[in-house]
Amino acid sequence: MLSHAARLELIRSVFSAIPVYYMSNILFSKKFIAKLTAVIRNFWWTGIRETDSRKSLCLRAWKDISNSKTEGGLGIRNLRAINESLILAAAWRLAINPTSHLYSVLRAKYFPNTTIWKATPAPPKSAFWAAILKMFPKIKYHAFYQLTQGNISLWSMPWCTNWNTIHDYLIPQHSAFAYPSLVKDLWMTDARSWNHQLIRQLFREPLASQIINTNIIQDDNEDLLCWPLAPNGSCSPKHAYKICLQDIHAHPRTAPTQVATDLKNFLKVMWKNNSMLPKIKTFAWHLLSKALPTGMRAGKFSSHISQICSRCAHHEDDFHLFFLCHFARAAWFAHPWFIRSDTLVHNHDSLLSAITSFLNSGHPFASMQNIFNFLWCIWKARNELLFEHRKVHPNKIHIMAANTDCALQAEALVSGQVYSSFSDSLNNEQHIPLQGTTIKSDLIIKGTKIYSDAAFRSSKIPGI
Repeated sequence: MLSHAARLELIRSVFSAIPVYYMSNILFSKKFIAKLTAVIRNFWWTGIRETDSRKSLCLRAWKDISNSKTEGGLGIRNLRAINESLILAAAWRLAINPTSHLYSVLRAKYFPNTTIWKATPAPPKSAFWAAILKMFPKIKYHAFYQLTQGNISLWSMPWCTNWNTIHDYLIPQHSAFAYPSLVKDLWMTDARSWNHQLIRQLFREPLASQIINTNIIQDDNEDLLCWPLAPNGSCSPKHAYKICLQDIHAHPRTAPTQVATDLKNFLKVMWKNNSMLPKIKTFAWHLLSKALPTGMRAGKFSSHISQICSRCAHHEDDFHLFFLCHFARAAWFAHPWFIRSDTLVHNHDSLLSAITSFLNSGHPFASMQNIFNFLWCIWKARNELLFEHRKVHPNKIHIMAANTDCALQAEALVSGQVYSSFSDSLNNEQHIPLQGTTIKSDLIIKGTKIYSDAAFRSSKIPGI
């Protein structure tokens, strides 16, 4: 099984196998994008398999995984959105720089008598120009000019709200009338302000009022094309990706599953937690998103996968695996937790509510980092027993958890940050609650200790 970092590195290699040159010049077909996505999706769920060519067991839709982290996904880039965003950024560069050599070549061939804003598809056309034409409506819909000099076309550039249908509001004048050609022709002769009389003479409502209410910036710079969806007003590939992904998710068939608000808020805090390792965060996402292949969940898709716990005869779901199995109960009852995990999850219908309640319980060791490190080690011990037949004693779980991110913990201790170490939680007596009063009833007791209701004897338990 490859590590989280190794999987991400291989996914990056798949992306790099598709030259950015092609993705920014050719709009790939949906079928081709789907084949590339299938390769990445299968690898994400199963890693590298040299002999087994069967399909992977995908417990969450790829559209949910490629959703942004703020919306409950993993933030893995959507290939279709990447392709469209690169084309959209190229279209933006053409629109913002009409004096470029590429713009001149395209204009001479495809729109010699107008601007790129009014260009129409006329065969034969190149693959690049065809891609630009498909993505340019997004530019037309969102972009607009900030008027400073008014040296832009009145009839074929986005300078007001209904610029694209401006001819529909035009009031025909007598044959000798000289129609204005630039926006500044609608201004007063000696000031940067609208000529209300001329505007109402040329255009019907509501366009006339919209023109009059359009702001004119008193500045000496050139008219500026702006992309309002970016803070700097420029359509970079990053901001283009956001709008392309949003448009993809707008269709019901490609829309991701809605995530509960409390889960999204919890995941936002988790992703920002710098004291958790990336593999632990990914594991926590799988766990809270119900995408962890436990026996009950994975067994629904294949008769070859047992739904029974590898350590006892109960069905293996999330609650049983991490809190109710005798192995998990013994691990939670040992140092430094000293709690009964069955009581911990009592009256909770989801892992999120149980973990949130545990975080707010005041336990001296209950931090997001420590809890998910511990849960990950229980999951790792389960997989080692199930697939490698390696037995791990419950007392070793905390040692495994402490070793997963010792470097990050040491850095946190040096900088005086949040979490205390193993020895600190032992020696700091003032943080130990009174015994027998809360869910933390079985805490540190000096001297000999006997735990009869959660005692663990490996020789008496089958399969351990």
